[in-house]
Amino acid sequence: MAPAVGVELGAAHVRALALERTGTECRVTAVQEAACNTANPEALAQALSQLRRTLPITQPVVLGLPAAAAFLTTLEPLVVVPGRADLAIRFELQHLLPFDVADAAWDAHWLYQAARRAPGDGAAGSRRAVVMAMRHPILQERLAACRRAGITVRAVSSIPCALLNAWRAQHPGTAATVLLQVADGEATWIAASPTAMTVAAVSLPQEASGPGGAEALLASWEAVHAQLPETPERVGVVGLPEALASAERALAAQGLRVERLDAGRLVRNARVPQPERWAAAVGLGLQGLGQASLAMNLLAESQEAARVQRIRRVSAMVHGAALAAAVGLALSGMWAVHRRQQAVVQALERRHTLYQQLRPEVRALVQQQHELEQRSAQLQRLLDEAPTLAWLLVRATGAMPDMVWLTKVEWSRDPIPQGLLEGRARNFQDLTEFVERLKKIEGIANAKPLSTTVSADPASGREEIVFAVQCQAAAPAPASEAAEPETTE
Repeated sequence: MAPAVGVELGAAHVRALALERTGTECRVTAVQEAACNTANPEALAQALSQLRRTLPITQPVVLGLPAAAAFLTTLEPLVVVPGRADLAIRFELQHLLPFDVADAAWDAHWLYQAARRAPGDGAAGSRRAVVMAMRHPILQERLAACRRAGITVRAVSSIPCALLNAWRAQHPGTAATVLLQVADGEATWIAASPTAMTVAAVSLPQEASGPGGAEALLASWEAVHAQLPETPERVGVVGLPEALASAERALAAQGLRVERLDAGRLVRNARVPQPERWAAAVGLGLQGLGQASLAMNLLAESQEAARVQRIRRVSAMVHGAALAAAVGLALSGMWAVHRRQQAVVQALERRHTLYQQLRPEVRALVQQQHELEQRSAQLQRLLDEAPTLAWLLVRATGAMPDMVWLTKVEWSRDPIPQGLLEGRARNFQDLTEFVERLKKIEGIANAKPLSTTVSADPASGREEIVFAVQCQAAAPAPASEAAEPETTE
C-alpha cells in the first residue's frame, strides 16, 4: 500500500509525516517540521513548499486544521426522510454557526448505536452526527497555499479528530474517550462517546505550570465532566512533557488515572524524534490509510460534486458516441435500402420498356390468351373439385320460377352430399313452387326450407322473401348428365 501523508497545521508550526502500513503495523517513513504562522497565507505557502522539497511529498495529503479554525459539535437533527438528512443538518447548523450555512463547507459523521443502525433506520430521535464546519473563504486560503506549494489535498480534517483517531488506534475498542491536549498556551478537551463528541478549548495563563494554570484547567474539566454521561476510566493527555506535568498533577489530584498518548508506541518506530509532537500527524496519516474511526473531510461535498460532474461528462461523451454510431448505422441502412429500391425500379423500367416496344396486336393477343387461360383454369377447377355441384346447380336454376333468384350457393362434401341455396322471392307462392320443383328433380333426395324472412328491397322498396333452402343429393350424377351443364352454357 502506498504511504499516506498527514500535514498538521498548528498555530505556529507545520508538521508533515509519511505513514505506511505493513501487515498489521504502521511505520513512519519520513517526518518534517517547519516553524510558520499558519494564519499568514504567504508564510504558509513557503513553509509547505519547504516541506514538499525535503520530505518529498508526491501524493495527495490529509490536511489537519487547529481546533479554533473549524466548528466541531454533535447534532441530533430531525430526519423525516433519509434522503433529506443533509437538509436536516443544514437546518440545525444554521442556528449554531455565526455565519450563513451557505458560506460554509461542512461534513457529518453519523454516530451508530450498539445495533449499528444506518442513518436512515430507526426512530428520528435516535440519530446523532458529529458535524465539522468551516467558512469557505478560510478553507480556500489554506487550499490555495497548498496549491501554490505544489501539494494536492485529498481530505481536510481537524486536529481534535486526528488525536481521537490516534488514541483509538492505541486503545482499540474504547467506547468513551477523554483527551486533553496542552500546546501553545491553550488546553483543548476532546470528549467522545458512541453517541456524542465535544471539543472545548480553554486559554491557560502565561505560567501554565503555576496555580492559575491548574485552576483554569480544573474549572474547564468540571465543565466537560458535567456533559459526560459517566466518569471515564482514564484521561489521555497529549503534549510535550514539560507542558503536561502540571496538568497531570491536577487531574491526578481529582482521582483520575492519566495516560499519555504515545505516538511512538503506536507506529513502533524508534527513529521518530519526540514522538509526542507527532500524535496529530499520525492520526491524519491513519485517515489517509483508511484506518480512522472518525474520518471527517470538509472537501467531501465538493469532491462528490466533482465526481458527479465527471460522471456526467463521461455519460455525455458515451451518449454522444452512441448517438453518432446510431446515426451512422441508420444512414448505412437507409443507403442500403435506397440501393435496393433503385435496383427494383431499374428492373421494372426495363420490363416496362420491353413491353412498350411490342406491337399492339401482339399485346392484345397476349392479353386475350391470358384471359382464356384464367377461364379455362377456373372451369377445370370446378369440374375437378365439384362435378356434382355443377350438375345440381344446372338442375336447380332450371327449376326456378321467374320471380325467384339465387344469391349464394354452398356445397358440402360429406359422405352424403348436401348444399345450401340462399336467395330471394317476390312472394311465398313462388318460393313454395321452387321448393316443390327441387324435390322433383332426379338426384335430389330431399329439399326443405331452413329460414324465410320478409325484407324490403333497398332499391324499389317492395317486400321480398329472403330464404335459405337445404338440398340433399341422393347419389352422384351420371357422367353423361354431368356434362349437360357445359352444353347448356
